Amino acid sequence: MEKAVLEGGNAADVIPRMTGLTEQYRIPALDAKETAISALDRATSEKARKVALSPQEFENIYELLCHYKYEFADPANVANKRFGFSYAGMSNILWHVKQYSPLPYDGLGRTQFNLEYNENPIFCFGSTTLAEERTISSHNYAGISVPLGDGIRFNTGSYGNRAVTGLQPLDEGDFLVTDRSIYFGGKHKTLHIPYRSILRTQPYTDGIGVSQNNGPEKVFVQALHGAESGWFVNELILTLMEQYKERVAHP
Repeated sequence: MEKAVLEGGNAADVIPRMTGLTEQYRIPALDAKETAISALDRATSEKARKVALSPQEFENIYELLCHYKYEFADPANVANKRFGFSYAGMSNILWHVKQYSPLPYDGLGRTQFNLEYNENPIFCFGSTTLAEERTISSHNYAGISVPLGDGIRFNTGSYGNRAVTGLQPLDEGDFLVTDRSIYFGGKHKTLHIPYRSILRTQPYTDGIGVSQNNGPEKVFVQALHGAESGWFVNELILTLMEQYKERVAHP
């Protein structure tokens, strides 16, 4: 099944082959369903992150999942790390954007940001953490502490300072991507990052880093219960940045 999905097979091709294997090896129906769903999820996760899925490919995956009575809203999908269908949806969004025909926007996040005239919202993540890399000093002790009794200890060694670098969460809110800019709106901070000001982006497993002409890299981390988002957000923004440059060069 995984090979068939990776090659773009549809339900009419895949289901008879899976049914034949089930009968040949006398696999119980419940086990066959679980095996099929697991294989489909693995294949979908792999393919969706490699190439943008066309509407037909997305429809094929949806039909297969429906045939095996996949519970799309089952909380167990998160526990079992079954994110294939979510990745397929993201991948299909990318396909539409790359074809210059983004899907209709659902409205999330639109009202809290003041978009420019004729600026079009594309996609919004809620529950996004804004973070920046910070370096802090921590005190550390190098040596041996010897107990002498009565709560008294004798320390042999020295104290010193150590610089520790890591991500410092700054705020949490909505992360909106438009055809011109990135917007972030949290409880304490609101950001507007035009594509023309971005020097580079850095995909992470669960988010993206954005570097501008000045200041530290801003990192946006999406809370997706273990699902990966960096591959999608980075490719989405890079595609929209290229299209923005084309529009500016050829108005």
